[in-house]
Amino acid sequence: MKRKRVDVNLEELDRVLDHAREAPLSEPDYDKLKQALHALAGMLVKPRTTEKTSIVLEQPEKPPAKTMADPPQGHGRNGASSYTGAKKVAVPHPELHAGDSCPGCLKGKVYPQKEPRSLVRLVGQAPLAATVYELDRFRCNLCGDVFTAPEPEGIGAEKYDETTAAQHAGENLRDVLAHRIAELGRPIQMCDALSRNTPKLSDGAEILLANCLAHGRRQFVEVAANFPQPCRYVLETLGEVYK
Repeated sequence: MKRKRVDVNLEELDRVLDHAREAPLSEPDYDKLKQALHALAGMLVKPRTTEKTSIVLEQPEKPPAKTMADPPQGHGRNGASSYTGAKKVAVPHPELHAGDSCPGCLKGKVYPQKEPRSLVRLVGQAPLAATVYELDRFRCNLCGDVFTAPEPEGIGAEKYDETTAAQHAGENLRDVLAHRIAELGRPIQMCDALSRNTPKLSDGAEILLANCLAHGRRQFVEVAANFPQPCRYVLETLGEVYK
């Protein structure tokens, strides 16, 4: 729907705002201010929530029929409750107990919190093994400070240790290819362009490396508003490839 043209007089709007400090807005002043705000809102660029070519290039497209429920949206990270099969280790506070004096304010007393602080650590076995460390937490009944048990020595600060990264490294593919029949054609390896995903092949072994285009395509999405025609060609061509 085309928005009606609104002429905005900044001096008049300043007068309306100054008057609003002393008395309620009159009906005409209210209408002027409302129209100006709506005109400003119409000029703002709406945030893009999709990278579909039809949306990026402002070309409406009939959405395809859905055959199943859309997957739930998320941030891609799993909390401690997701690791139902993980080993749980209770970590008591080395110094504090229920009813002890608060080491912060020295006046109140600390009591254990209902929920401990959870630390998830994964180790690269087959399959990955997770351990959830439940660190005791005590809270002062006066100052409100919370005192958490320190992390166990040696578990590290990262959720995934170095062995989990090796699960995705090219060394595993190299070992698999060593058992492959030599007469077969070169296999296609589909992966992103991280160097650790490219195997160091043994003598005679060959692959066709097919890197993911998703990140490259996103660069064209970002500049589509400035270069619509060249970007349209790239995005529509990639659309045919994906199809």
